[in-house]
Amino acid sequence: MTPNKQTMTHQVITNQTNQTKQDNTLYLSAEQRFNKAIKLVDKINRTNNSEDDKGKIYGLYKQSTIGDCNIKTCPNMMTDYVGYRKWHYWNSFKGKDKISAMNEYADAIIDMADKYGLKK
Repeated sequence: MTPNKQTMTHQVITNQTNQTKQDNTLYLSAEQRFNKAIKLVDKINRTNNSEDDKGKIYGLYKQSTIGDCNIKTCPNMMTDYVGYRKWHYWNSFKGKDKISAMNEYADAIIDMADKYGLKK
């Protein structure tokens, strides 16, 4: 049995619609990806994620929202260990532009969600 013209047309339109849906999810803007990733952070923070994971998402978030670290001197590790770690992670992304930082943040959150078995 050969398909008629109407069936073939419907199939082509359906395929094009499905492709468009896939393209839309693949080509979200950096800001859209960043905002979607922010929604996952609470779930990730409830896991036993590593200090490096926490630091990386902190540094990328600050780089995405503020830009280069605006604290000129590193806090003393002996008296302010948390401040020292935060400064270190944020400053490690110095020079990265906003769009790149947003994309890297979204990628890191997705990777961590996979790593910790969380739904996206």
